[in-house]
Amino acid sequence: MAANLLPGGGCCNPFSCLLNFVCTCICQIVCTILLFFALLLFILWLIFRPRSLEFTVTGASLAQFDLNQNTLRYDLVVNLTIGNPNDRIVVRYDEIVAAALYQGHRFSTLELEPFDQDRNENDTRTARFSGQNVVVLGEDEISSYNIEKSSGEFGIDVRLQMLVRLKFLFLETSSVMKPKIDCPIHVPLTADGATAAPFLPHNCGFIW
Repeated sequence: MAANLLPGGGCCNPFSCLLNFVCTCICQIVCTILLFFALLLFILWLIFRPRSLEFTVTGASLAQFDLNQNTLRYDLVVNLTIGNPNDRIVVRYDEIVAAALYQGHRFSTLELEPFDQDRNENDTRTARFSGQNVVVLGEDEISSYNIEKSSGEFGIDVRLQMLVRLKFLFLETSSVMKPKIDCPIHVPLTADGATAAPFLPHNCGFIW
């Protein structure tokens, strides 16, 4: 049987030629689909351009912060303002856990109510940490505590751990984001009903 001759004197098996043709078509189709989705994602990014959420401690008061033999008694109220600067994205906060730390030691944790946040909206949530807990400080940390107690102002970290989903128009992301936020604040102590110094707002940052 005579072989199929190609230009230049080569030959091609019909099945090999067909297989090469099919593989070439599949590769072209796959590349076209990938290019289409990449272009679609780029267009969607240009349309939505998601911006980072904004977290600010707009108010805080400290009615009690007494350390006695590794037992810390505290009464801290923190007002958190959460901002969604996006024009087309709704944010759904499925879970918000707030923790209060002193010199790296966590002394209280609580959960805030879940909520949905509309576009270009600011919402304020209040976290009240009240009670007592065992906090073991080292000698240098106790010295820092005494200095802050004398000054009437304590440095405290408020940290947030959240489960967040985004909603674009009628589409809601199935994946859950887990951002962590750190809010270092300096809170004046209000003692015996005395008026504390005014609290200055503090911006929070993301923990990566």
